[in-house]
Amino acid sequence: MSKKSTLKGELLRNFWLIMGVSIFTILFINWGLFYFLKQQHWIFPHDYAERQLPAIQKYLKEVGVSLLDQKAAKALEEKIPEAVMSYAVCEVSGKVIYGSIKELSKFDQAVLKSRIPQENQNGLMRMTFPIMKQAELRGFLFLKYLRVNTTINPRLNFLVSDFFMTLILPFLEIFLLSLLLVQRFSKKLLKPIQELSLAVARIKRQELDFQIKSEAANELGDLASAFEEMRVALQSSLKQQWQLEHERREMVAALAHDLRNPLTIIKGHLEVLQGSGTKNQARVEKYLEIIMRNNERAVKLVTELNLLSKVEAVNFVLEPTLTRLSDFFGEKVLEWQILCEPKQLSLQADLIGINPAQRMRLDQEQVGRVLDNLIVNSLRFTPEGGRIELVVWLDLDELCCRVQDHGIGFSDQAESHLFQKFYQGDQTSHVEKDHLGLGLYLCKCLVAKHGGKIMAGNAPNGGAVVDFSVREIKEI
Repeated sequence: MSKKSTLKGELLRNFWLIMGVSIFTILFINWGLFYFLKQQHWIFPHDYAERQLPAIQKYLKEVGVSLLDQKAAKALEEKIPEAVMSYAVCEVSGKVIYGSIKELSKFDQAVLKSRIPQENQNGLMRMTFPIMKQAELRGFLFLKYLRVNTTINPRLNFLVSDFFMTLILPFLEIFLLSLLLVQRFSKKLLKPIQELSLAVARIKRQELDFQIKSEAANELGDLASAFEEMRVALQSSLKQQWQLEHERREMVAALAHDLRNPLTIIKGHLEVLQGSGTKNQARVEKYLEIIMRNNERAVKLVTELNLLSKVEAVNFVLEPTLTRLSDFFGEKVLEWQILCEPKQLSLQADLIGINPAQRMRLDQEQVGRVLDNLIVNSLRFTPEGGRIELVVWLDLDELCCRVQDHGIGFSDQAESHLFQKFYQGDQTSHVEKDHLGLGLYLCKCLVAKHGGKIMAGNAPNGGAVVDFSVREIKEI
């Protein structure tokens, strides 16, 4: 994992890197290269010509007036470095006999006559050496050279001038190094910024099935991580909305389907009654009974949906009361036994380890609703003369319940969908048509509200078994 850094820190590091590399370049590379080229005689320092003057004076004394002969030109040019110095051998009158200077200017002639060295503002030096014979002036050796850095190619002299070496070249190097490092730094910045821009465009199009990655260990990396968290949250939120929309459509479709049958039956029987009148009292009573039963069925479906909307609401809260468990389960068992009578079912309830005075803070209505759903399910699937068992026990601060019947149990296909909203099981079975598929889903929601859990399956000896637990609600 790379060390955490900041953009400010990276900018400072790049600044000091530019300064350090620039200083190293100026001190070592520039002057090192200058020294190397000087040793190779490609560059001549500003005092190179002056250091040749003693040798030229010595040679002049040795040859004397013979220097005035043009035949001496070749030997003289071996002493004079023509790359940095020009010369002229002149008569006393100033007329040029030979040399690299073909004609003297008026200023040159003035220097020649005065015999005083002159230097102009550009560093051009003019010097005159008399050629004597027995104390008699016979001629002059006139020299011109620059007291500045020069090269073997005069056109490139500006590259080794003090102005260029000390001012232009360092700033040029700093500029190039800055440009290089800024380009490198900008690429490092642009990559995460471009990725974020693409991510924003994809999020705008609601394309959320991607991942934002950034290896930047700075604020841009933090920004990319924040964008990734936002993308995940948006993706989860949109999936939840899509799921809710899908469930809403399923709910509307299921409600329309399940309400259509009882309402159609009610409508049909009312039309018959309207057509035939009320003369046949037995038929009227039978039709009214059918109408009432289907009306109750429609009311039940609407009630389930209304309860579902309340339980799933964000502001749904439990209303716990201190409940004596023996009394609570005693009353519920009496209610269920009445429901068992039409099918002659036996209901066996065992409260294991629960003394008559045992109390817990529970929402009696919601826990009772969970138990009612489970018992009613067992009633529907248990054949006549069968048995339903309820076992209740305590596990620390949890109330645990098991409802087991000896009916047909759950199909292999149904077991993985038992707590799914609107799951109605095998649609070919007549015992599973009179509901919306919300019973077990509501049980799961209410148990979860109590901080518990629920599971269902088939008992080894046949029939369905459902276990659930709810936590005691602590008093605030």
